[in-house]
Amino acid sequence: MNMQHPALMILPLINTRSSWKVLTGIGRAGPGKPGKITPISRRAPKGTALIERNSSNLLNLVNKILDLHKLEAQKLKLHPVQSDIIRHLNYIIESLHSLAEGKAIGLRCTSNVEKLMMDFDPEKFTGVMVNLLSNAIKYTENGGWVEVNAQHHRAGAYGAAEERLVLTIIDSGVGISADKLPHIFDRFYQIDDPAARHAGGTGIGLSLVRELLQLMNGTISVQSEVEKGTVFTVVLPITRTEKLLENTKEERVLNRQQSVKKKRSGYRIIRWIGYR
Repeated sequence: MNMQHPALMILPLINTRSSWKVLTGIGRAGPGKPGKITPISRRAPKGTALIERNSSNLLNLVNKILDLHKLEAQKLKLHPVQSDIIRHLNYIIESLHSLAEGKAIGLRCTSNVEKLMMDFDPEKFTGVMVNLLSNAIKYTENGGWVEVNAQHHRAGAYGAAEERLVLTIIDSGVGISADKLPHIFDRFYQIDDPAARHAGGTGIGLSLVRELLQLMNGTISVQSEVEKGTVFTVVLPITRTEKLLENTKEERVLNRQQSVKKKRSGYRIIRWIGYR
């Protein structure tokens, strides 16, 4: 393959992503009556769950590589909305509780504010937080803990000229040695030690996190100590664009209207395919 043409390398990944989406769908649908979804636990639990898990992992990997390619080509754009980022953060954490519970890891979120309206891209912000939190859970031993702390800093606080959101992701995991810390945001860099090899990984996640944060005009830093844990600190500038707020309000009205239409049409579709 000609390495001078990145598009030639990306095209197979796009095709692969489509295939894995199909496979993931098959894993979720599984065997059962036509037109009826059967819960995984009532189907072939081990085999079907294994297909779904590995399909999701591979799809996630392909998506990361495609995002990196878009960043390189300067084609990855932000699509911000103005919304409550604390609420969205809690939603992300709730979605990861089952992953933490599988290792008996305590996962919680604290904040100095209950609500914080700001401009942000929900999809990109979710990508950043899921990468950081899933890594924290992955590298934390059974029975450990992971905590997210969100702090709203007003302009002038701690010497900062602008209003900021500071997120710290703290874990009681295996930690990272001092000589490895300068390299963990490098693309495809993997820590060569038994604990890291056991946890697995591709060396893409943290690189993508840093580049996404740069796209958001944010920063990330890390502190760690072997066998004591790791702290990642994410700093995001807070903006509130008036036009974006107006657009967001209009979108909410449209979403409510579309939601009613979807429920009505969805009921007709459900009846058509045999759901009762």
